[in-house]
Amino acid sequence: FLAEKYFAGYNDDTDFTDEFSVINEGELRKVLIDDDESYTVRSGATFPLKEGYELRIKEVDLDGNKVYMSITKDGEEVDSKVIEPGSSVTSSTFTYDDAIGSEDVPIIAVHVQSVFRGREEDLATVEGIFQVSDKARSIEEGETYGKMEIDSVSDSGIEMVNDGSFSLGKGKTISIMENMKFRVSDSDTKLVVPVVEVRAEVKPMRIDFPEVTVGTPTEVMVTSDGKPVIGALITINGDEAGTTDTDGIYLYSPKVAGSFDIEAKKDEYTDVKGVIVVNDILEERVLAISSPQEVMKGESFVIKATIGLDLRPVEGADIAFDDASIGLTDSRGTVSYASDAVGSHTITATKEGHESGSRKIVVVTPIEITGLEMPETARAGKTVKITVTAENRGSVSDNTTVELKVNGNPEGSMDLTVGAAEIESATFEYKPEEPGLYTVEVSGIQRTLTVEEKSNIGMIAGILVLLFAIGGGAYLYSTGKLNEILGQIKNR
Repeated sequence: FLAEKYFAGYNDDTDFTDEFSVINEGELRKVLIDDDESYTVRSGATFPLKEGYELRIKEVDLDGNKVYMSITKDGEEVDSKVIEPGSSVTSSTFTYDDAIGSEDVPIIAVHVQSVFRGREEDLATVEGIFQVSDKARSIEEGETYGKMEIDSVSDSGIEMVNDGSFSLGKGKTISIMENMKFRVSDSDTKLVVPVVEVRAEVKPMRIDFPEVTVGTPTEVMVTSDGKPVIGALITINGDEAGTTDTDGIYLYSPKVAGSFDIEAKKDEYTDVKGVIVVNDILEERVLAISSPQEVMKGESFVIKATIGLDLRPVEGADIAFDDASIGLTDSRGTVSYASDAVGSHTITATKEGHESGSRKIVVVTPIEITGLEMPETARAGKTVKITVTAENRGSVSDNTTVELKVNGNPEGSMDLTVGAAEIESATFEYKPEEPGLYTVEVSGIQRTLTVEEKSNIGMIAGILVLLFAIGGGAYLYSTGKLNEILGQIKNR
C-alpha cells in the first residue's frame, strides 16, 4: 500500500498468535521491522526498536534457562514477560499487544533463541523481530489519498480509483498520492514513469558495556548492524563525555559509584540509551564453599558458604550433599553434617540471585589397619599364618574388606566388622611352595618373608635307622658322631 509494506493481519499459519484480520477493522499498520537476523541483547543496555520502543533484559534465572525481559516506549515500561528459549514458539517469543478493533493484537514479536548468564553480564540471542506501527492507517471505502479514492476493501486487497483526470504535460511530475508520482519525460513521446519517493531510513544504533567498577576504565561500544559507529556522541546523565573512536569505543573511567543514564547520538542514526551501574567493589555472584577435603564416616563437619574476595558469609544458602538438600546456612553461613556413605561426594550451594558453587569431599572409613604379624622365615611347603589387626578410630561401627597380596598377587580376602573404638583381627594362611623372598601385603602394610628349601629330616632319620640295623649306630655313638647328627636334625 502506497508502495510500502503494510500489515493486513495474521493468518492461521502464525505460531505465536491467533488468526486476525486488521484490514477487516478498516485499517492497516505499516511494517517497521521484519528481520530474521541474529542479534545479541546485553543486560544493562537497550536494544532499539522503532517508534521509541526498546527491548531490555531485566533478569536471567540462575540456570540460564529463562530471561525476564521488558519493552519500553519513550523510556516508560509498557510490558514485561518471562521468556523460555528452546520451548514452544509461544513461550520463546516476547509479544507486545495493541488494541485493534475489539482485540489485543501483537504489534511487536521478538523470538529469543538462547540465554546466557555470566558473571559480569547476561546475554540473550534474538533471532527474528517483527514490528508494525502503533499508528493505524485508515482504509475505509470512500477515503481519498491524493488523486485516488478507495473503492472497495476486502481480505484479498484494496481497490482504488481516480474519478477525475489529470494532465500529463511534457517534463511534469504529477503527484498521485503521497509518495507515489508520475514523471513525464521531457520529449515529444511523453514517456510516463511511475516514481516512488523514499526517504533515507535512519539506521538503528546500539550501545553495549559490561559491569563497571570505580576507577577501572571500561569500554563503551556503539555499533549499528554489527559494525562500529565512529564519532557517536556519548552523554552521561545529560553531560557530554566524549565520542567513539574508529573502533566504535568510548573509554569510560567512572570516579564515583551509582547508576547513570548513558546515551549515544549521531546524525542518521537512532538515539540509543542505557543505564550504567558503577560499583564500589565488583560484586561477585558465585557462591564459594569451604569444608574439609576428607572426613571420617559418621564424623560431624562444618560446611560454609561465602561470597566475594573477602569471603563474606551467605545466610539462607541451600546446601546439597550429592543433590539431596541437607539444610540452609545460618547467619554465619554454615551448616553441620555427618555422612555414613564412604566415597567421593559433591557439596553444592545455591541461592536465588547467585550462581551456585560446588566442591568435592571424600568420606573415609574409620577403620585403620594397624598391625601385620607373621614369621620372618618359613620352609617351602609349610603353612604360614598371617594376622591382621584393625582398629576403629571413629564413633560408628563399620565394615571393611582386607585383602592379602603376595608378590602383588591376590591370595585371599576377608570381611571384617569393627565396632566403634574397638579392635579386631583376622588371620590368613598361606603356603609358599618355592624358596625365595616373598613380599606380603595387607592394606598397604608390607612385610618380607624369607622361604628356605624344604627340610630333609625324613631322609636323615631313615639313614640312621638303617645304620642301627646293620650295627653302624654303635660306631656313631662311640665316636660322638651320633650327637652331632641329632643336633643337625634338631636345627632343621
